[in-house]
Amino acid sequence: MVDDELAKQKIELMGLDHSVMVQLLNRWRSEKPEAVGACAKVSGLRHRGILTVWLVQTFGNGTEVSTHLVPIAVDELGQRIPTVEKQYRDYFGQSERASGFDARERNQLMIDSVEPALQRELNHRGLATATGGYATELLVWIEMTENGMLTFPSNTEPD
Repeated sequence: MVDDELAKQKIELMGLDHSVMVQLLNRWRSEKPEAVGACAKVSGLRHRGILTVWLVQTFGNGTEVSTHLVPIAVDELGQRIPTVEKQYRDYFGQSERASGFDARERNQLMIDSVEPALQRELNHRGLATATGGYATELLVWIEMTENGMLTFPSNTEPD
């Protein structure tokens, strides 16, 4: 249904609040994590890492709402990986591999590195302000190794 509508329309630029995008986001949110995992070969990584993509909605004065996609990539030491963040779309659609992180490591990376990096990024972009609110939703979690990328298994999600 959505794919047919998209094929019929000539769209050059589309925001996340466009009806087609809303339908696509709703469709993929309802899928099981293992059905939407993404993997790709990663060359040049010195350490294992995590790529996350966040849906961020900001609320301004009155009814002003804006929606943003914010990629955050960190290595296993908690250091940001800006090259992965800038090219995050390149990491989708490749072959799947077994996970290289255990649940404790995932949880620690989320608490100690990913969430603080997301907060700093929102502040840097001016999305987290004293006068407006915001909401975040984790859309993508991809585990990366020096030899390739690892999908996040659905039965071992971070708490």
